[in-house]
Amino acid sequence: MLINESVIKSMAKMASVTSEEYARRVDFQELAKSIAPLSGTLEKEYRPWMNDLTGIIGISSTLNHKKLGMDNEGLQKLAQLEIQTARKLSTQFPVSTVITEASVHITELSGLVTQMNKALNVDDSPVSLILKNYQSVAVHQYKEILRPNANASARLAMLDAISGFVDRQVSWVSDYAERIPKTQMSDEEDAVEEDTSEKEMAEESAVTRIPQHIGYANRRNSEITPSEALEKSQLNRILEMGKRIVELVAQINEVCCGCAKDIMFKPTAKSIMMGMRIGTSVCDGQESFSTIVDNLYFLFYENLERIKTVVTDEEVRNNSLYSCIFAIKDFRTYYRHDFEHGKQNNIKKKSENIRACFMRYCGKMPVKSKDYMKLQYNLYNDILSMEEGLIEVMEESFSVES
Repeated sequence: MLINESVIKSMAKMASVTSEEYARRVDFQELAKSIAPLSGTLEKEYRPWMNDLTGIIGISSTLNHKKLGMDNEGLQKLAQLEIQTARKLSTQFPVSTVITEASVHITELSGLVTQMNKALNVDDSPVSLILKNYQSVAVHQYKEILRPNANASARLAMLDAISGFVDRQVSWVSDYAERIPKTQMSDEEDAVEEDTSEKEMAEESAVTRIPQHIGYANRRNSEITPSEALEKSQLNRILEMGKRIVELVAQINEVCCGCAKDIMFKPTAKSIMMGMRIGTSVCDGQESFSTIVDNLYFLFYENLERIKTVVTDEEVRNNSLYSCIFAIKDFRTYYRHDFEHGKQNNIKKKSENIRACFMRYCGKMPVKSKDYMKLQYNLYNDILSMEEGLIEVMEESFSVES
């Protein structure tokens, strides 16, 4: 997979991000450059962080962070833990045993993610948080391995599963960027509604929950490997559904471009960030779910009029396929607006609509982490059905016109 010249040109023409104080142009040429090294190189082909015990004990590449511009105390601490771990394991396993050296992995990815964030004019992004959490989880795993009578093999297998998971998240970002339609954007800035989801960055990503999900899977089936457990987990299913939602948004735009129609979902720096969140976030509570709702609202409800240019207003409002868009609106009303003021009839109707949405997607008002995951999973499932149905209608409609 390579980012070709036409993709870079299209990215360079994309709209800009709006900050709280003023509009700043995003350097999409720099963004393309920062993403290009990620393409097709991470998940299987290029794994320089898989090192044998002898290499880690000896001259570990993790000690060269300053040369790589990574003067980070946390990474240095992680590297030292890896050296201690390698020394302990060398007495238990063959010196040729290959293990995940997380500090090298994080170093390899951090420079690329930093360039991408700089091009987007943001200090942090969902991928930044993934790396931060990956570092803390790795520190914990190595500390556990250093304890007496630790199950080192299981901990190492978990670290390897997590490294593959991180690769998947970061490499998906590059795939996602490549799907941006080759469309000339207007130089005029869009007026963007205040984005509540960007005010506060989350402190945890799905990475921190992987050990729990793997542990639960192992209790049910002791024969399953950590990588297999992670792949089959609901956490991973939700993430893959989120990625598919964003990919179908890009596909819808591609159908529009292929038929010389105006694109339905205008690509901007803000929509890139929201797509990243949808594709890399799993909800575990009210705060994380309300943030995902903000992103879904921006993508779908705020583009409802454009959807109606293909599907009539009557069809959108009466066909259950599109009801998830209105559910997103009701969820956002619940989390972001004080709807308990005004006429009693309106308050009652809104309350009934909101409760019906929670019952439909969760079966009750969500309380526990598993409730919010169920809520997110079922909502995503309906959104995917809606997108696929919309694509089918678009292709039939456009083919008739041509």
